[in-house]
Amino acid sequence: MENIGNLLKQARKQKAMTQEDLSHAIGVSRQAISKWESNETKPDLENIYKLCEVLGLTIDDFKLPKRNKPVKWQQKYTWVLVGVLIGLILGIGISQGTQRPKEVISKDMFITQSAKVNSSHTLQYTATSSRDLSDMDIKCIYEIAGEKYELNASVDGYEISCNKRIAKGSKVDIYLEVEDTLLYMYVLEYNSVGQMYMHYPVE
Repeated sequence: MENIGNLLKQARKQKAMTQEDLSHAIGVSRQAISKWESNETKPDLENIYKLCEVLGLTIDDFKLPKRNKPVKWQQKYTWVLVGVLIGLILGIGISQGTQRPKEVISKDMFITQSAKVNSSHTLQYTATSSRDLSDMDIKCIYEIAGEKYELNASVDGYEISCNKRIAKGSKVDIYLEVEDTLLYMYVLEYNSVGQMYMHYPVE
């Protein structure tokens, strides 16, 4: 690198560039270019690669070993990559560790239930839960004479209701399917004279 000053000055003039032009091209001050050309200081490895690119020189012109990138750039990006990988691993671990445990589904989550048959012989069943049901998958099922009817359940916060017309003399087993768990909730008997009897199922 003894003749680096002359090398840079000749290459710059061949490109018809001033010291100011060259300083802007590689991102250094004009004074730095002046000191390199007068051999007061020498450019570091990163700036040598930039000079090669702008002035059309090669690493061989500087009598340096060829490298694809400055070593400190390689080290910088290697540590950045390592940091990103560690962050991803820690993030996955924290996410898995803070997942909410799956809630146990049982009849105990329902604190009240009621049923009535109106004048049009429609059975109206309502159950109230101790928790919000809005984000849960819930179905209402009536079993009448061995045949099951899956009904459109209406969920309003903590309350679920479902309706179906039934005939006199019917015995209705009422189920709720909550998040794929089937709960046997109530038994209703609607006799031939329109009287209704309800009781909890014996399981």
